Amino acid sequence: MMDRLKAALPLLSGSEQALINAIFFEELSERKVGLRLGVTQSVVNKRRASALAG
Repeated sequence: MMDRLKAALPLLSGSEQALINAIFFEELSERKVGLRLGVTQSVVNKRRASALAG
């Protein structure tokens, strides 16, 4: 899965790449990513789901 994720990263927007990188490669929790980005954990969860579905 990680190889597929790495291959798909260039297809995402910059903000989506940053979010996916933080969650899957830096292994940050959605809560910590939210704090970094200044959004709630719920917003991070929705953006993650959208990026992975797209």
